[in-house]
Amino acid sequence: MSRKNVAKHVRRTDRKKALHRFSGILSHNPVLVGGLLLAPVVVASTSLKNAVALSITLAIVTIPTMVVASFVKTAVPQWLRIPMYTLIASLFLIPAAMLVAPIAPTIFDSMGMYFSLMIFNSVLFSRCEKFAIKKSPIEALVDGACYCTGFAFAIVMISAVRELLYANTLWGLPVPLPFKITAAVLPFAGFMLVAMFAAVGRYLRELAYKIANKRRMRTKQPIIGLPVGEEVAR
Repeated sequence: MSRKNVAKHVRRTDRKKALHRFSGILSHNPVLVGGLLLAPVVVASTSLKNAVALSITLAIVTIPTMVVASFVKTAVPQWLRIPMYTLIASLFLIPAAMLVAPIAPTIFDSMGMYFSLMIFNSVLFSRCEKFAIKKSPIEALVDGACYCTGFAFAIVMISAVRELLYANTLWGLPVPLPFKITAAVLPFAGFMLVAMFAAVGRYLRELAYKIANKRRMRTKQPIIGLPVGEEVAR
């Protein structure tokens, strides 16, 4: 292999690694790909205000906990780490609730116990155990921020559609539509929208991989199958 080809291979590998760091936003979206955090998405994604409030809450309880996990690593035995993550996350839940209350004052009534259960969210436990304890604090912070952004991306889209359909509003502002679908506020509508967006996302990913394959085959550098990334743990 010539020096030029080696340099191209190195650059391509570096680009893949850089993209993989941000995979939690789209290609490994925790909601649409991993199927995580479905309960709060289905129950509370009835308005944009609720979506933003939940996204802020998830970030506040998840990112600091992952950073702490990256410092602790395996110094704490595995059986004790999960309770430790829960305790740390619960310490951040109260300031998170105070911060989001002005944005969505009805979120506590609409979510009920699900808001408090954000400290037990599956993204927190899976990313702490699979990623944070093996990486540096900066890498854990970036990974947590990406997965929280991916959650926000999914829930904001779903909430916008549901609010438009059942209330004809966005962020409380009226949007003139000729019809209303009041059933959009029910949980089954949330499940249907999650499935629809997940299917669209999968189609777009496969389309992007096919286009990439065709381009590489034109340059006589075919790749076999789809790239395998880090799987999101349930």
